[in-house]
Parts: sequence; structure tokens; C-alpha cells
Amino acid sequence: MSFIIDRQTISDLGIMSVPHGRAVVSLFGPARTAAGDAKLREMLSSPLGDCARINSRASMIEYFATHGTDFPFEGEWFDSAHAYLSDEDSRQRSSLSAGTGLRGWLARLMNADTGYAAVLAGARAVARIARTSRSFLQNLCSDSSLTGFRTAVPDMLKASEDLCTVFPDGEKWSFSKLVAIDTVLHGPLAQKALMLLDFLGTADACISIAQASLRLGFHRAEVMDDGDDTLEIKGLRHPLLEAAVPNDIQIGARQGNVLFLTGANMAGKSTLMKALGIAVYLAHSGFPVPAESMRISLRDGICTAINLPDDISRGYSHFYSEVRRLKRVAMLVGAGRRMLVIFDELFRGTNVKDAYDGTLEVVRRFASIPSSIFLVSTHIVEVAEALKQSSGNISYRYLPTVMHGSVPHYTYKLEEGVTSDRHGRLIIRNEGLLDILQSK
Repeated sequence: MSFIIDRQTISDLGIMSVPHGRAVVSLFGPARTAAGDAKLREMLSSPLGDCARINSRASMIEYFATHGTDFPFEGEWFDSAHAYLSDEDSRQRSSLSAGTGLRGWLARLMNADTGYAAVLAGARAVARIARTSRSFLQNLCSDSSLTGFRTAVPDMLKASEDLCTVFPDGEKWSFSKLVAIDTVLHGPLAQKALMLLDFLGTADACISIAQASLRLGFHRAEVMDDGDDTLEIKGLRHPLLEAAVPNDIQIGARQGNVLFLTGANMAGKSTLMKALGIAVYLAHSGFPVPAESMRISLRDGICTAINLPDDISRGYSHFYSEVRRLKRVAMLVGAGRRMLVIFDELFRGTNVKDAYDGTLEVVRRFASIPSSIFLVSTHIVEVAEALKQSSGNISYRYLPTVMHGSVPHYTYKLEEGVTSDRHGRLIIRNEGLLDILQSK
């Protein structure tokens, strides 16, 4: 089953791009090769929906991190090899077939035959990759601790060995030898060569991710296909913030499948919610996560509403966009999908009375769906008292504010309970906004 994700969630979490800022993908690259970079982006843009594939990828990345493996290839080799192997230009092929005469020999001597030069450069690049990959793959085959991609490594080693038999020692080849090499590389061994390049591109991406995890202090998540609803994270932090404050989060069957989050403006609620969404997203991509440890029962997908826009082209207000987003969630969880749902300030687009009633009813419904996990924030803290009287399966956490005189300071550290901190007017006053308006 494919993992359920959409553009709104990917945008909310800043996975692939962020206007005027860094995206999560930038933490892991660039890889050594363009192929590896493309593979890295492909891996991150498509989270996985089953534990076997997640663990296979995660173990490969963990292996490279543990062993400090380097990628012993040059990026230009792959650029040249890809261009050569994928080229079906008849002009290059005819350059070889028509180049046995005096004219062809003179053109090659004067470096005027560009088709011949391209074929020679491409074939040499394939030779360098095949020779280098042989020792690289032999090391992988000999290590019993490698589990991810283990079944593919012997096949790739066989492909590299088969390719090596095509090339003579050194790189000074006769014209007739080049013709023979080219015929084989675009014939019997073409598929093996392309498969080897693809595998090495994946290895390049995994090594880049592994090196980033060591540099950033990320760790492998434990993703479990246990049919349970466990989400336990220790030392979670937002990966794009320097000196981010770590937090521990538990949501699930034992603690309650809804985490109800409160806190004043600027206390860090949205940042915490994004950090959680990013960690779950990375875990299901097989990537290391920005936490000391993480255990999570396999999710079918993630749905967020953090930076939800209105839709002027369709005439949708912000409130109507929220309702439509909730409808999508309702359809998913109603169909039995095990989702992680993150909503930042439910019903912020309507009046306080409707927002109170809507938040109360929606969170009640969330609490009655144990197969999914919900993180909901709100400024309408009065909802918490009504929920405590009528609903179980809800845990309450808040991000506190410490006042230093009239100046609020934020700890960004989760505490148990509900806070009634409201500092919007104080922030307006401290910024001198009313004085500026009065002076006019």
C-alpha cells in the first residue's frame, strides 16, 4: 500500500521546498553524483507504506553511517556514463562504423570527430565505474551486518564483473576494440550497465544521508508493523533550527490517541507540530530522524493543516478550507486508515463561539478513533475543561511562558496540563504598535 501524503502536508512540513528558506531535503545533500542527488530527492518525496521496504532502506543507511563508508566514484564518471548509455544518436553510432578509413583516422588524430570522442569518453567512464564498483561491492558482500539491499548486492557485483571483462587493461584502446566495446555496451550488457548505475546512485544517496545523520545527530527510527498505535519520541527537535529545544512526546493507546496542545503566541506550538510531522515523515521514508530515539507503529499516511491557505480562485474562505481539510481527514480515518493528523489552531478562520463548538465536537470525534493519532493545538483553552468531562483518550500538554517583568520568555519545553497564557495584547504593546498609531 502506498503512503498517503499530499502537497499541502509536504508544504506544511517544508520537505522539498520552502519559500525564502531551507527545506528538509537540503539537510541530506548534495550527494556526490547528479544521479545520487536525484535518487535522494525521489526517496524523500515518496514515503513508504510497508515495514519491509522501510527497514531495508533504513538498515542500508545505518550500515553506511556505522562503517563510515565513502563513495569512491567521481561525479563526472556518472554524468558521462549516463549520457553515453542512454544515447541512441545514430550520428555517434555511424561515427564508429564509418571511421575505419583514412578520413576517420585523420579526424580522430585531429580530435575533430566529436561522435568518436563522446563514445570513447562514455565507454571509459563505464569502465572506471565497473572497476571501482567491483571492490566497493565486494566489501558490501563480505559484511554479514548489512541487511538492507543485501539480496541486490551479489547481482550488482556479478554485473560489475561481467562489465569488467569487456574492457582491456588501461584506457588506451584501439579503434577496433572501442567498436567492440560499444557494441556490447549497447547490446548484451546494456541492461546490466544501467542497473549498476541505478544501484550505485541509490548507494550514493544512502551514503549522503548517512553522513548527514552523523553530522546532525539524527538516529534511526523503529517502525513497527504491530497493528498498535504507538508513537514515542525522545529528544525530538526541529531539524532546521539551531539550538532547538528537544522534547519527549508520547501519543497512542496507552497515553491517549489525541494530544491537545496549548500555549501562547510564539511559545513554539507550530514548530513542535512541524517537528513531529517531519520526524514521522522521515521515519516512513527510511531516513534517520531528528531525535535521540523514536518508536512508531506503521502509519498509512500523514495529513496536516498548519499553513492552510484560502482559495480565492474557488471562492473558498479560510474557514471553508479548514472544513474541507477536516472532511478529507474524516474520509480517511472513517475508511480505517491509520493516520497521523496534525491540526494547528482548529477553526481559526471563524468567530470564537463557532470555533469553540467546532473544536469541542471535532476533538471528541478524534478521541473516539483509536486507530489514528492526532495532534491538535488551540488558543481556545476553555475547550479542555469540557473535553475532560466528556472524553477519554486525550493527553494535555502546553508550552509555557515565563514573564520577566513585562517581557515574555519561552522555554519551548513541553509540560503536562493546559495553559491559559495569552500574550497577544502584551506583544502588541511591547512592539509600540498602539503608540505608533496614536502618534498619527
